[in-house]
Amino acid sequence: MNIALVSHLFPNELATSQGKFIKDLFELLKKNNSTEVSLLVPTPYAIPFTKRNSLNNAPFICGSKNITRLKFLSFPRKTFPRVIQKSISYTLLSHLEGLPPDIVHVHWLYPDGLAIPALKKAGYKVILTIHGSDWYQSINKPHFRPIISEIFDCVDRVLYSGPQLKIDVENVFPKLSAKSDVIYNMVDSQKYTPISTTEKVEKRTKLGWDDSKIHALTVASIREEKGIDLLLDAIIDNSELKDTIFHIIGNYENTAYSNKIKNKLDQGHFQNIQVHPTVSPDQLIEYLHATDVYISPSRREAFGLALTEASFCGVPFLSSPTGISSKLAELGYGKIVSEFSRTNLVSHIPSIVAMKPNTTAIKKLFSSDAYLKKLFAIYSGI
Repeated sequence: MNIALVSHLFPNELATSQGKFIKDLFELLKKNNSTEVSLLVPTPYAIPFTKRNSLNNAPFICGSKNITRLKFLSFPRKTFPRVIQKSISYTLLSHLEGLPPDIVHVHWLYPDGLAIPALKKAGYKVILTIHGSDWYQSINKPHFRPIISEIFDCVDRVLYSGPQLKIDVENVFPKLSAKSDVIYNMVDSQKYTPISTTEKVEKRTKLGWDDSKIHALTVASIREEKGIDLLLDAIIDNSELKDTIFHIIGNYENTAYSNKIKNKLDQGHFQNIQVHPTVSPDQLIEYLHATDVYISPSRREAFGLALTEASFCGVPFLSSPTGISSKLAELGYGKIVSEFSRTNLVSHIPSIVAMKPNTTAIKKLFSSDAYLKKLFAIYSGI
């Protein structure tokens, strides 16, 4: 089976964490003897010598074999969507003629999904995976909704990364229920594994963390839906948490919300918070191994990949009831709180740190083997 993956997000040397799931899927399919896979990375044109241009053209972190950047014309804030659609459709179709694939698996409703009507018209079988942010950030733009409807009319199958996302999409487009599936993101169970207490101390020493403290980790872009403000409000001037160090891995963005968070942290009220820039997948595993508790204060998650990766590493969590967190809590990997209050953090962190999750159950649900088995069943069914 010849598969063409399409995703504008893929890790490169300047953005090592973007599209990490796509990298994992691409490498998994490459290892499978029954498939040939190519990855097409639509990349918008950018002004030469700008930061955006450097980011768009940085080398991929896993080499370039079977990976092709395809340039297309784009505009900020999803303006002129028909122009973008025509450009990305043309560049994809031009390249696919040389493959040609049995299935085109498009990730992200925007911008990649814009090409689906043209791909279908050209005779390709097309699957679309919606990851969450691509839906929630697109559906609120009225001028974009007719295009979304066209995409959904043309696509052969829609995959969602979580059940709530399926509900939210099909509340608006109920016709999709006849051709959709939930398929949870996968975690490499060979890389994300528990470690011993001795190894955890070694990881902390390497990172320069004080082993006498409790270390909590949150991996999230500094966006409103990730709820970092809720976490800060629960921590500020909370003397009962002085022995807990909160690590946040995520870049600030040029938004009012992100700037508000940065200004709040810069005021010096949080002596026990450390914000780290995004790190490579391998570096993230080291952070997870050094951590006592994972914290997810998100207002909205389609799945919650970082939280699931933490669970694979044997790190218990405290989370809002979003994405996969409730299912993982049922299996004994952590606890759910309805709000991130000062009281909840103080009362729950010690008991969560004491938890010793067994990773057997989670491997059955979210391992790469489980993902691949379901994905090939979907591929074979269209």
